[in-house]
Amino acid sequence: MELKAPVLIGSSIAGAFVLEAALAAPRRIGAVIPVDAGVHHFSAGMREAVTGLLADLRADRVGAALAGFVPHWYRPGADRAVIDRTVRQLLDSTCLIDRLVADQAGHDPRPRLGGLRVPVHFLHGELDTEVPLEVPRECAALIPGAGLTVVEGAGHMSQQDQPERFNTALRAALASMPEGRPEGSPYPAVPCRQRRLDRSP
Repeated sequence: MELKAPVLIGSSIAGAFVLEAALAAPRRIGAVIPVDAGVHHFSAGMREAVTGLLADLRADRVGAALAGFVPHWYRPGADRAVIDRTVRQLLDSTCLIDRLVADQAGHDPRPRLGGLRVPVHFLHGELDTEVPLEVPRECAALIPGAGLTVVEGAGHMSQQDQPERFNTALRAALASMPEGRPEGSPYPAVPCRQRRLDRSP
């Protein structure tokens, strides 16, 4: 695609993907923005829960997805049509999602995060019950110069739960990225920043 230093944005499990891409090819990536990313969460004391989830999906895919896997990704009172659409996407993914969930259970990049040399800014829903806020806070503290914005009133799918607040936070994160970073140069280390997106519309 001949993109020059693109900004990679990954939601949920894809947040781990964009971090891994930045670790593997820092000279080719401009910045990364993990959104509601689990990163190491499912490998830290969650393996039994992941094993149980996989067993439920294999035994009753529709029931597990409807009853226990998707609805709590969203804030209380979220539009049921949005939840149902996500369930359909999950079902359409066939068993590929199972492999991704299993891989997450063994993924912990924390020892390598301090070596990231591209700008990183986490966006995370305030009401995320799938991945607690402690996860991006810990990761941001390990990455030189990383930032974190909490999207208030949003759950694990903050871009769907609170789209206007999410878009405002995303634009602000993009605007905070340094311009003209020379190829291969390290991102300057500054203290971790955290912002909370105001509740006002």
